[in-house]
Amino acid sequence: MGNVGDGPFELRYDLSGSATDQQLRQRIYRSDRSWSERRAGSYEFHPTHAHFHYRNFAVSRLWASDEEGRRLGDEPVRPGRKNGFCVIDIENIWFGRYGDAARSYYFPQCSGPTETGESGPVLRQGMSVGWGDVYNWFLPGQYIEVSGVPDGYYLLETIADADQLVLETDEDNNSVSALIRICGDEAEFVEGPSPSCDDLPDDPTRTSGGAKAPRP
Repeated sequence: MGNVGDGPFELRYDLSGSATDQQLRQRIYRSDRSWSERRAGSYEFHPTHAHFHYRNFAVSRLWASDEEGRRLGDEPVRPGRKNGFCVIDIENIWFGRYGDAARSYYFPQCSGPTETGESGPVLRQGMSVGWGDVYNWFLPGQYIEVSGVPDGYYLLETIADADQLVLETDEDNNSVSALIRICGDEAEFVEGPSPSCDDLPDDPTRTSGGAKAPRP
């Protein structure tokens, strides 16, 4: 996920409600340094990652596809399992480009309150302009379970702010997809038509009729 908008993307977690409604708000900064806030969904504590997540900030799913990358069917084959994001600045996606901001949101802001608000402790997360939040494949929960999914071509799709709860500069750039090919226990990115699983060289580790968790 990356912030390519006009200002910082900031979320403020009201931890006084951590055992009840767990609501959070998006703070919108104006050019005169004033600000306003709006509700933007809810949060939860993720025990595996041991910090707070913005619930359903991004969702991933797997679609059946042909070899040209055209989506097949009206429903995804499998959904992703990840439940949310700790939203912070991880990678400067505008490095060397005019307009990127200084890094302002970073760990351990995911783990506990950073300030005190009117109703109690507040945790602050977000992404500065020109920065992205990256969850690498090796972190727990970064997968789609594909056991039993037949060999073939699939589109791996990720959508940010799928429920449209965040106010954005551009609401039309929130999804991305990549064409992959699953063959037995192997999965790899492909670009357009490529050999089918039956035409690949023999591999003793490859089995037909379904894949396990794909390699990154």
